[in-house]
Amino acid sequence: MSASGRRSTGASNRSGSEGCTGAWAKCWEALHPERVELLAYHFSLGAVWDKAADYHRQAGDRAAALHAYPAALSHYDRAVALAEAAGLPDTQRFDLLAAREATLNVLGQRERQAADLETMARLAQDAPQRRLQVYRRRAWLLLHTSRFAECEAMARQMLTLARQWGDLAHQAAALTVLGTAIHQRGDMLQAIPTLRTAIALYRQVGDLRGEAKAYRALAAAFHGTGAYTAAREAVAAALSRYEALDDQVGRAEGLTQLGALHMEQGEPEQAIACYHRALEICDAIGYRYEQAKGLTNLGNVYYFQDRLTQALRCYDEAIRLFASIGERRGEAFARANAATVRHTMLGDDEAAARDAEIALAFYVQVGDRAGEGQCLDTLGGIAFRQGDLATARERWQTALMAMQAVGDRWGEISVLRSLAALALAEGRPQPALEHLDAAMALCRDLGLADRAIALQAERGTVLLALGRPEAALAATTQAMAQLRPSVEQAYLVPFAHYQVLAVLGRHGDARTALEQAHRMLSEALRGLSPEERAMSLEQVTEHRAIVAAWEAIQPRRVTLRLPAASAPTGRPLRDDEYVEVIWTVAAPEDEEVPGKVARRRHRLLRLLREAADQAAAPTVAALAEALGVSARTIKRDLASLRQSGREVHTRGSR
Repeated sequence: MSASGRRSTGASNRSGSEGCTGAWAKCWEALHPERVELLAYHFSLGAVWDKAADYHRQAGDRAAALHAYPAALSHYDRAVALAEAAGLPDTQRFDLLAAREATLNVLGQRERQAADLETMARLAQDAPQRRLQVYRRRAWLLLHTSRFAECEAMARQMLTLARQWGDLAHQAAALTVLGTAIHQRGDMLQAIPTLRTAIALYRQVGDLRGEAKAYRALAAAFHGTGAYTAAREAVAAALSRYEALDDQVGRAEGLTQLGALHMEQGEPEQAIACYHRALEICDAIGYRYEQAKGLTNLGNVYYFQDRLTQALRCYDEAIRLFASIGERRGEAFARANAATVRHTMLGDDEAAARDAEIALAFYVQVGDRAGEGQCLDTLGGIAFRQGDLATARERWQTALMAMQAVGDRWGEISVLRSLAALALAEGRPQPALEHLDAAMALCRDLGLADRAIALQAERGTVLLALGRPEAALAATTQAMAQLRPSVEQAYLVPFAHYQVLAVLGRHGDARTALEQAHRMLSEALRGLSPEERAMSLEQVTEHRAIVAAWEAIQPRRVTLRLPAASAPTGRPLRDDEYVEVIWTVAAPEDEEVPGKVARRRHRLLRLLREAADQAAAPTVAALAEALGVSARTIKRDLASLRQSGREVHTRGSR
């Protein structure tokens, strides 16, 4: 009885509290209708479910407008949860779910997105506009989850219905997602006219946001074909519309695109500035997909700037972010780039092959020929380094066909460069030259000055193999004159110049070029761990060649004990009458002295001078051993030097 009374009293008090809270909320609503977050809270306490749901929706809309997407999602979740208790009609429930689905899209929560779209499809019933809206959102979700064939089918179905119902806005939307899907499966040339039609339709209906989205898709397609001027114009058109709309998501996406264009055209600082601005926006609004994409592109810039540790850190974080939102295409994109850097710069072919093969499997599955070509280029390089030239050729030829099929001229340049290296290794310099000339022609067409500089240096080494040393020197000299830090693997340019100069017998100039190559390589590898640096210098063929050449021109020194200059002659020496001396038995400048005898006497004079500087009196036997000749030869050389007026002193001549 007592317990029952307490339950009854508690229920009565709660009801009274709710009544008071609801009344208070209505008063507050009359006085401050703009305080939607607070009203949502108090109408929920008062169990006024329709009002609570409406104010949670308004609070979600406000947060989304401010790009506070996590907060928006929290309000939309509450509104959707209250919709049934509030008895909201299907049309309002559809709109609530549509608002939440858009937010889930930005936050990359794909499974929840798909679930909301299923419910929206049931609620749409026979309402044409709502059905088309579901088709559009589903198509984009399919695109983001790399189901390109299904995306195209959905977009074409949407386009057919929109045309039947005379809906120009949804026709434009269908063409935008269709053009984007065609591009992302690797057919940039087919995507361009589709997207241009979409832009024209959006302009006709006055949909500024849709027009901006289509311009971004068009910019990406132009970018894929290497049409940089057209791509920049399209990005600028998109960004101007996003600015007018104060659309932060669009601004972040446009800035990421613009950064990629700056990077590929040799403007790294502008690229970094774009990426950082985009990443700041993404971080503020919780836009993980574009954040991961921006990190991958930023990693690419760091790679070209020889900031390898930062580049790999960006790739690895991007891979993690893409995987966390189920974005397989983005993950493949980041892995493919990481594989290139690990192979090219670190020599970590095991990790590079793993990333490249994971990315390749995805690209083959979705039919992305450009992505397939990039992965095969890296895997071909790994086979080449292992000495498997047949596999390297097969992979590179397949990669070239893939790049050419979809018009990916940036990728085509890379593969042509790889095929030139293969031809040269096989002793076929003429085909190597043809590959490089084709790549340089593409660079000229695309305005890629930095890439042309590296190719010109490589032409020098090929011309050298063709027996044309003067033409080779002209090529490497031109590359050296144009060299700048933004050139990929810039240290290879002075190394090629060194190789040509060495063959021409210009040893002093060759040594200067080699010193530059070695210094630039050291700078490129700065920031790596000692283990990574050691791997790079040992496993990367070009790095190993630079270090070997550098070590070969370093002075060769020996340390030995010689009689002190003050030690008396005519008796055996005590142990304390010797001094420790460092002798330079060979130095790079020795090679510039013509003639074997003259070169030996040049070295002999240096040993005598160094001994005197260290208060030692060398014996003939010590000199003969250091120079690798007989004592009789040394005596003849000493006599000749004295006869020519040189003052040369040994222990025996004192």
